[in-house]
Amino acid sequence: MLGLVLTLLVAQAPAAGAPASHGVVVLVVRDQGLSAIESSALADQLSSAFAGAGIPLALDAKQVRAQLGKKSPKSCRGKPACLAELGRGFGASAVVALDTGKLLDSIPVRVQVLDAADGRVLMDRLETVTSDKLGELDSFFERVAREAATLGGPVAPSVAPSKMASTPPPQKPSAEPGAKPSDAPRTPVLVPRDSGPSDVEIVTSEPSSLPRVLVGWGAGASGVASLTFLGVGLYHVSQLNSTQPDHTNYSTQTYAQAQQSQQSANTSFLLSGLLAGAAVALGVTALAMGGGGEPAK
Repeated sequence: MLGLVLTLLVAQAPAAGAPASHGVVVLVVRDQGLSAIESSALADQLSSAFAGAGIPLALDAKQVRAQLGKKSPKSCRGKPACLAELGRGFGASAVVALDTGKLLDSIPVRVQVLDAADGRVLMDRLETVTSDKLGELDSFFERVAREAATLGGPVAPSVAPSKMASTPPPQKPSAEPGAKPSDAPRTPVLVPRDSGPSDVEIVTSEPSSLPRVLVGWGAGASGVASLTFLGVGLYHVSQLNSTQPDHTNYSTQTYAQAQQSQQSANTSFLLSGLLAGAAVALGVTALAMGGGGEPAK
């Protein structure tokens, strides 16, 4: 009987060499168009923001880069299960995936928080800034980290034990004669509960690549149309500047023709500028739609 009890206790005891996963780890899954220094700086900023929000780090961004070796999180882009496996390898309970890149003067930044246990996407946020305003990402990262701290579960913030509960205040004697101490009024003590896994079921679906392809084609078509109208405008300008061969100060066009050419040139330049702006906006949108996630299990 004693042997059976000991066997059951050993079977239920956790393995001594398998520490529980705890903390988050930041992984850069894409940094297209950014230098290695810029990419590392963004990862450091994001890692510091989570630490500042009270969320423990399994490893900081520098330690991750040192331990990655030949492994590249970029091969796990859009693959939550792959990112979760990497996170577990670092002893993390959650993975913060940083997906960014540079398109012309815009830098879209996407931050996803995934449960390292099963790859569930717990949070997905996107922000776009210009190259000269990278400092604005600090506040974006801080907002993301504060919101992540409210998720609980694998990204629950670490709080010192002394702050988790307070000593109940002494009971005040009851004003009524003969009242028991338990009947005396008490001041309520608010003790934060350990946040377990969220009861909200997070359902994600496999994103289709068709919208991104269509948006990309739209960006390309707008760019081609912009160049076409630019060429038309330059042609009308050349017509305005053309002069008769034997009179350098006399235009080859009549006054009415010159007015028409000027109006056509202005219209063409306006349309070219509008289409160029549309091409940039659609290009940024297509790039931002590039990262996807697998459905949660």
